[in-house]
Amino acid sequence: MPTLEIPPFDETAPAAVREAIAAGFDVHSDEALSLAQEAAAFDERTAYRENGRSIAGRVGGGERCGEVLTLMIAAGFPHPGVLLPHVRWPDAARVILATSPPQAELDAGLLAQCDVYSFDPNTAVVELLLAAKPSQSALDVGLLRATQGAAKYRGTTTQFEFFDIFDAFLAAGARADHAAPNTVTALHVLTTFAPPGTHGARNSEKTTRRAFATFERALANTTDVNLPDEHGMTPLHVACHHGAIDRISALLARGADPQRRTTEGKLPSEYAHGNAAVYAVLGVSPPPPAPRRVMPRPRMRAEPPPPDPMRVSIRVQHAKFGFGEVTAVSGEGEKRKLTIRFDDGETRILGASFVTPL
Repeated sequence: MPTLEIPPFDETAPAAVREAIAAGFDVHSDEALSLAQEAAAFDERTAYRENGRSIAGRVGGGERCGEVLTLMIAAGFPHPGVLLPHVRWPDAARVILATSPPQAELDAGLLAQCDVYSFDPNTAVVELLLAAKPSQSALDVGLLRATQGAAKYRGTTTQFEFFDIFDAFLAAGARADHAAPNTVTALHVLTTFAPPGTHGARNSEKTTRRAFATFERALANTTDVNLPDEHGMTPLHVACHHGAIDRISALLARGADPQRRTTEGKLPSEYAHGNAAVYAVLGVSPPPPAPRRVMPRPRMRAEPPPPDPMRVSIRVQHAKFGFGEVTAVSGEGEKRKLTIRFDDGETRILGASFVTPL
């Protein structure tokens, strides 16, 4: 049984596959499956990023991959729908979808495009998969995963492509409030995209308008705007936290409850962080300012006064009368008088300034 070694999908690839099939290449083999997966996963965007301007033979590679898959399917390649999770270019998607893959394989292919942890969808591929009528569950989960994956890149220019994908899901009927009980919904996530005044990109106003237009479409595909996440936060809580006045107004118009509390007992207004515009649109008074906390000054410990050197029983010296002992002290300050009994036996009363303590 002949084997097949294909160059990286250059101009010779379709002819090589055609010749191998004519020579008896087994399209049911593991080698055939590997080749088909590689053809489905070919992405001209990645080829360009990897090779820069040196992409001779890679431009048009997506179309040639489609030709390779067409030849293999015509030769009896089984279950082409299993390739949908690998598809990265629209040519391959069209060829596989033309075989009318089962619903489960179609849904798996759509959800693979919206992987949260490696979110890099091809908008054209997503639109083709959506046009093939995936299940409602795949639509709902796909929209949620797409918003969560795009949230990792919030603030980048790729947002515009992401909004195209969100809009395609919503146009296909995806529900923005669909989620497991007490988990975040796509509406929660879309509330956080480009609120006015917070987007720092060059085209911030354009991004803000586009984000709000998508948010309005999501709101139209929402039945319950008060669904809480695991912390009890509704989209209104999230909008207040981000200061998104346009989204707060839209949510209130759709029946969002400003009295709904989180698991911690907090109202949406308590997430306004002092934003007067948020309080105004909610129709509540801002909380009174917190009392100013004045830190008490530390008290300095008063040092005890130094002991008085002129006190009873100390020895003193006088320049004329010599040494003696203080027996009494009267008066204060400069008028203080000392009664001194000198060593010669005489007792004299002298001013304190005339003697020196020993």
